[in-house]
Amino acid sequence: MPLKNITVTMLVKESGLSMGSFYKYYDDIPSLIDVILKEQIEEIIKKFKTNSSFDAAMSELFTFAIERKQMLYNICNSSNRVLFEHFLWRFLYQLHFCIHITLDQYRNERDH
Repeated sequence: MPLKNITVTMLVKESGLSMGSFYKYYDDIPSLIDVILKEQIEEIIKKFKTNSSFDAAMSELFTFAIERKQMLYNICNSSNRVLFEHFLWRFLYQLHFCIHITLDQYRNERDH
């Protein structure tokens, strides 16, 4: 279902939450999507830190995208496309940061 057709009423009805519970944590559907994407970034980065592998992190990113292909397609084709773009930029920034830490650790271990 296209993102533009999803309403808060539909989400709370499907989930069994109340409107008050939804609005206690989220301003609207885009803020919910933002939280979901942030949590996914954190999970991928956490796995990257334990695997210390760029390939593993990229594999996680592509697995995430493939498993959620329809959701990401709907986000990209919605007025909230900027959320997806921010998700990708945050992921790439954090991945870049982790790569530098991993390379620094490798160099320190190698040199000592």
